Order: sequence, then structure tokens, then C-alpha cells
Amino acid sequence: MRNLQTDGLAALESATAQILLSRGDELMGRREYDEAIAQHTKAIELRPDFAEAYNNRGNAVYSKYDGSDPLADLNRAIELRPNFAHAYNTRGCANVLMKKGRLREASADFERAGINPWKVAGILRSILIAFLPQLYACEKARRQHCQRRNCRRNRAHWSCRLFWSPQCHAPRRSGGGHSAPAG
Repeated sequence: MRNLQTDGLAALESATAQILLSRGDELMGRREYDEAIAQHTKAIELRPDFAEAYNNRGNAVYSKYDGSDPLADLNRAIELRPNFAHAYNTRGCANVLMKKGRLREASADFERAGINPWKVAGILRSILIAFLPQLYACEKARRQHCQRRNCRRNRAHWSCRLFWSPQCHAPRRSGGGHSAPAG
């Protein structure tokens, strides 16, 4: 009798975790990443061995792209299911786009996922080409801003190159040293 209750409870938790995973995936489709992460976390709490939930939560964290690191979840998904192609693919993308310079790891992950790394490089190139006009416009605006304000970061203003905003910077010191940003 006790085994039947334990088995029944485990089946109920498994089914509930699957429903939570589906809800999280639906929220991901609507780009409601925080809610998706919460649903996947609940699924993991019910089933700590649920590789798909770890993968999907990692994918949501990655898709949110707020600087959070999805690699812990993706590594756990791969640890639980060593042949999980989707987790390798997502981890490869995270290594390329979030962890600059980890191209070897990304290439190995893409190969484990059954994806040609050169094809991925072509896709990333296409994405870069699509965003070049925006990047150029941002860079032009940044340069104009820096010239108007005599910005101390006139050439090495890397933090604003992609997501530029007209934040004010302290002017250069006459002594040649860099001053701290204003405000």
C-alpha cells in the first residue's frame, strides 16, 4: 500500500512538473522570460532530475539577456542527460554570445548537438550584418556626443558601442589622466 502511495505521488509530481514545463515554454514563446523562469524553477523543485526543465530555464535566462549566466542550468541539464542535443546547442550559443572568447567550447557543444559550427558562424555573421546599420548609427551618435562634451572616453567608449545612451561623462583632465564619470 505504501509503495502505491509513493508511486502515485511521484507520478503526480512528474505530471505537475511536465505541466509547469509546458507553461514555462508557452511563456517563453510570448517573451515573458521572468514568468517562464519561475515556472521552470517550480518544475525543478518538484523534479530535481528534470533535465528539460534545467535546459528550458537556462534557455529563458539566456534569451532574457540581462547579464545573468545560464551556464549552470545548461551544465546541469547535460549532466542529467549527457546526449541532450538542445542543451549543447543552447550552451554553445551562450558561450559564443555571452562568454566572449569561448569559441572552442562553443564549437565542441555545437558538434555534440549535431550542428556544423561553420553553419552557426554563418548565422552569427548574418545577424551581425543585419545589425550593422544600427551599430553604425549608434557609433556615429556616440562620437558626436563625445565630441560635443569633450568626453574622456572619446575613442575607447566600448561600453556604449552596442547599447549607446547619451549619458554624460566627465571631461578630460588637463593633466592627461582620466577623470571619473560624473554623477
